[in-house]
Amino acid sequence: MTIIAGAAPGELVAYTDDDTFFYPGWLKAHVELYDHFPNVGMVSGSPERTLFDHGIQANLAFANSHDGTNLSYGKRIPEQWEREWALALGKDADEFAERVLSLDDVILELKGVEAFATACHNQFLSPKPVLQEFLQRDWSGRLMGGLNEFDNMIDDAGYLRITTRERTTRLIGNVLSKGILEEANRIGIQSDLHAWKGRDTRREGFRRRIARWKPVRWVLQGLYNRLFWLLAGQTGSWVTEQSEEESDAKL
Repeated sequence: MTIIAGAAPGELVAYTDDDTFFYPGWLKAHVELYDHFPNVGMVSGSPERTLFDHGIQANLAFANSHDGTNLSYGKRIPEQWEREWALALGKDADEFAERVLSLDDVILELKGVEAFATACHNQFLSPKPVLQEFLQRDWSGRLMGGLNEFDNMIDDAGYLRITTRERTTRLIGNVLSKGILEEANRIGIQSDLHAWKGRDTRREGFRRRIARWKPVRWVLQGLYNRLFWLLAGQTGSWVTEQSEEESDAKL
């Protein structure tokens, strides 16, 4: 990403992980928010309630110090979007919905235009100077990590991190779900791919069923996480909730 930020022509850089679904008009919607709000550091297109736990202080400070702005709180992200986000991460949708039930979405409004007061680092539009300023110039040797820190650095510098009110992008995850294929067909993207149907546990052997038993899986997941971070140069660190979500999605 550091190389891309330095080599890309133009003022703006659009970054995405390789498991992102784009709706028609996504780029126009991103650029319109960038042009409307001042001092924008990131614009993303997939509103997710779990993203309001960090990197939003610049948004709050902006709303409190500029005329024509307003903040509102509530449940503005549809529950179905949250469930689809959970499934893309490999989470149980019901458990995930219960987990985020106590969280509120934050809407930033400027002169009649609304945006969610957060952004997602798996897909975003950003001014090239911002990326060049905050991306690490030397690779740390870590396979993953530093993403929330990247968000916080942009926020600490006073840049806004915002997301389109309508979902203009969507996380696919590691497998194609039936919902993703249905969305693709709905907007005219034809494909002969098939949705992942999951495992039929009734046909699995005894050892596989034991491995998928929740207590055993919890232990195996813990070992997986720690080996992952050992290889990533994170020895001695406990895995954060965000890291566990990313690791879960790989299983």
